[in-house]
Parts: sequence; C-alpha cells; structure tokens
Amino acid sequence: MKSILALLSACVFACAWAPAVSAKTVYVDAASGSDANDGLTVGTPLRTLQAAVDLAEGGDEVLAAPGSYAEGGRPATAGEGNANTTSNRVCIEKSLLLRASSGPAVTFIVGAPDGSATDGLGPAATRCLYASSSEIPVVIEGFTLTNGFTDVGDWEQKGMGGGAFSSGAVTLTNCVMVGNVAMFGGGAANGTLIGCHIRNNRALEFGGGLYECTTYNSLIVANQARSGGGGVYGQYYNCTLAGNRATESSGGVRWYGNCNNTILYYNEAPVQPNYDGAWNLSACCTWPAPQWEGSSIIDAEPRFADTNGWADLRLTVASLCIDGGSAYGNMPTCDLDQNPRPAGAPPESPAAVCTLTLRGAILPPVIRLPNRLDLGVVPPGSVATGTLSLVSGRCGPFALNAVALHDTDARAEFTAHQTATNQEVRLLIPAPPSCGPFAGLAVAATDLPEAPTVPIQYGGRVAPYLEARPNVLAPPGDAQPLQARLTVSSPYGQPFRILAAACTDPRISVTTAARSDRHVTVSVTSAPLAPRPDNALVRLTTDHPLCRTLEIPIRTVILR
Repeated sequence: MKSILALLSACVFACAWAPAVSAKTVYVDAASGSDANDGLTVGTPLRTLQAAVDLAEGGDEVLAAPGSYAEGGRPATAGEGNANTTSNRVCIEKSLLLRASSGPAVTFIVGAPDGSATDGLGPAATRCLYASSSEIPVVIEGFTLTNGFTDVGDWEQKGMGGGAFSSGAVTLTNCVMVGNVAMFGGGAANGTLIGCHIRNNRALEFGGGLYECTTYNSLIVANQARSGGGGVYGQYYNCTLAGNRATESSGGVRWYGNCNNTILYYNEAPVQPNYDGAWNLSACCTWPAPQWEGSSIIDAEPRFADTNGWADLRLTVASLCIDGGSAYGNMPTCDLDQNPRPAGAPPESPAAVCTLTLRGAILPPVIRLPNRLDLGVVPPGSVATGTLSLVSGRCGPFALNAVALHDTDARAEFTAHQTATNQEVRLLIPAPPSCGPFAGLAVAATDLPEAPTVPIQYGGRVAPYLEARPNVLAPPGDAQPLQARLTVSSPYGQPFRILAAACTDPRISVTTAARSDRHVTVSVTSAPLAPRPDNALVRLTTDHPLCRTLEIPIRTVILR
C-alpha cells in the first residue's frame, strides 16, 4: 500500500494518516466487478465505490480499477450540524485511502443532474464525492470527478461542491474536477487539494471552481460563477488561475484568503477581473498590482505556452514568473510535471526563489504552436496552406536550417539561419485529387543540440465545391414512401443557387428551399414505392461556376 505520508511529504506536507497494522486493500472494478463479491482480491472486485468504502475499515485502502463509476452512492449520515442531504456517488465517513490504480485519465467518478430541475440542481441530483473525517485524514487520489450536481441551497451544505464536498481532514491529490455544477463551489467545496486540475465547472452563485478550499500546486481554469469564477475564500499556494469568468465581479478569486506564489491572470469580470476583497497577495503574478507595500507582485503577463483554449499553461522561457516567487515555508518541491523547483539556482542559494506553478525548464526545447497544423478544407487538386510557429522552450533562441517534406511537390517557406525565439513556417501542400482527409509530416532541422529535428504533423480535408449531406440516400422499404431531406452547401463560401432539381426515377419528386445563398435544403419525397428505387439519382443543376451538376445516389448501403 502506498504510504500517504510519503505521498504528501514529496510536496513538503505532513500528514497524520497512516495505515493500520492490519490494514487491507479492497478492490473495485466498475467493468468486471460485482457487489456480491468479497472485494478482497483483484479477481473478486466489487462493482461500486460505495460498496467498497462500506466494506473498508479505518486505515484501509480502496483501490479502483480504470473505468466509469456511475452507480451506487448515498447521502451523508444525518446528524447535528450536517444538513448535507444531497446524494453522493461515493460517501466516505471514515479514515481511508481511496485511490485510482491508473490515474484520472482513465478513472471517473460520475455524478448526475436532477433531470426535472433547472440547471440540474435539485433534490434528485447526485454529487460525485462526499468525504468527512474529524482528525485522521481521508485521502482521495487519482480520479476525474465529473457531471456532479447538488441540491439548491442558500449558503447550505447541500448546495456546495458539485464535484466534491469535504468536511474535516480530507485531501484530494492528483484529481481532475471538470464539468460539475453547484450553487457554491462548482468543482469542490472545503478540504485540501494538491496537484489537481479544476476546469470548466460552474456555480450559480459563488466559487465556480472552488469554495473555501486550501489548494496547492493546482490549475484552476475556465470555471464560471456569478462572483469568484475561480474561487471564493480559501488559500492558494503555487496555483494558476486563468480563463475563469464571473458575470458580476472577480473572475479569479473573491473575498478573504491568501494567495502565495500564484498566477492570477486573464480572468474576466465586469469589475475586478482577477481578484477582489481582502486578499493577502504575496509573490504573485496578477494585474493590477495591489497598492500596498511588500507584496512582491509581478504585473507583467505570465507568458504561457498556449492560451488558445488554455491548452498549455506552462511558462515559456521569457516569463518573469520563472523563479520569480518566494521561498515560502510550505512550498512544494516539485511542479505539476514533477520537476523540482526552483528552475535556476540551487536551493541553498540566497537567490533561489521558487517558480510560480510550473517552471519553464519542463518545456521541450522547441514548442509547436499549434501542436498539429490544420490546413482546413480545400478543393481537389488545389494547394493547401497553413502557418505554424516554432517557439523556443527551455533552450533559448535558435535557428532553422531546413524543412524537409515527404511530398516532393510540397514547399515550406521560412527564414533560414536566422536566430530567434519564434520561427514561422508556412507549408504549401498539394491537395489530393480525391475527396476525404489527408495528412503528412514535415521535419524542421534546427541548430539546437537538444532538438536537432522537430517533426511537424499536418492534415486537412479535401471537399467538393458543393457538398451534399448526406451524400447517399437510403431507399425505403418495400411499398413504403420515401421521405428524405438533405442539405447542399458550399464549403468555401461561394454563393450559389439550384436552378433545377429532379430524380431519374419519375415516381420521386425533388423540391428545394434556400436557407441562404450558401445553404439549400432539398426534400426528396414519393408515394409508396414498389419496387424499391435502387440506383436512382437525385440530380441538381446549379449556377456554381465550378460545379454545374451535383448527383446524390439513392441506393442500399451495405456495411462491411
């Protein structure tokens, strides 16, 4: 069994939990398990997390196999001071370790909305996780918590934490909270979070991502709420909050709490986009800088690798946030990619201060933006073009010496032998003569010993000048009428009209209705048909200069 003390001490946190001498492991597998099994071996797993937690005793480990855990659960035990009546996919009220064996990418705890309630919030909703412990910790490791919903409550526990609600000594580590909804704390409410990713959660009131959590080394991205899109209250150490939104105030964080070595940038709200309230901001990157002394604020942009969809929030080499924080006492010794902090000077150096959230040295030598070049939709036989940037990662400026392409007719345009931190490469790729997707590979040669070659993947789709969806109509059954509709569109934005429409089978009528000068709806109808009209054609005559006739077959499609 993995020691929780060892797990957390890697990030310089002490933990009072330790497995009992006679502790056991309870196994659970949503795909192959059964709650009638004993759960004590890999070959006899339980099916639901709740059954496994109920079987476990204090100090045990519940080990979950990859899968989607969307069954079982119960509300928390009613008691004095506990009005948390929302049902939970898994409810933990004892000290134990709940761990996913293969991590959050393949292990999901799935809640459920109240199908009859507005926004999914109501008494029939299901939160993903409830955990409670007075002194000896509960630890949850390696899950994705998604689609969790709560009841409606005005500052009540039943309306808090769509992904997770914690009470007491509860820690979630290496977890992802995504797509959860609550009144307060869409992603999580209360508890300690370490190395987590809180993304695309929503709160109808406060704390789209988090409500009153203590959070270390985590990403809090693209959450939304009425106020405090990223979070309200709580403590944030070595976190990044970006792309969060609030409809009223404070897209980042609101009200009382601490932010240390944290990036609060690119959050959105009508007023106070990044922070609002009595926050103790220390050694942070945010804008505007607070007007008090000793806060050590960096107000320059953090220079993330890719803010398009917040795809890559690692820091590029030009970021002032790299080794720009403070050597705070509770600082984790590693970043989210498990690389040691700080990035530059050795820890014993007086100049060594810890980087914010992610250090630049974890980046590859050269970053492709975008990672794969999409050449879009092009006509048959044309030339598809697209431009991507090769950006210096951890090695500084570099030069491009050559770009090789597998297609001998393809070309690459770039500036050779010029040293820079950003190199643009424009590809000109001949499109295939037939319709469908295409892909290829270019290889850029650099002067970097760490990355002498950089592969560039590209792809696109060849489409006709006019496109019918569906492009084949299935005939009706014997003695059945044909009732079909298709849409004709111009993938390249060329306006067109359909001048005539007919079918080679005279029993079938074809009518058109233009939705715009680039989209036309075609209705294909008939009386009951016998025999079936296999191999008939719907023939459209257009005024498109490059596609005068478009034919859509009516035939039986055989799947092989």
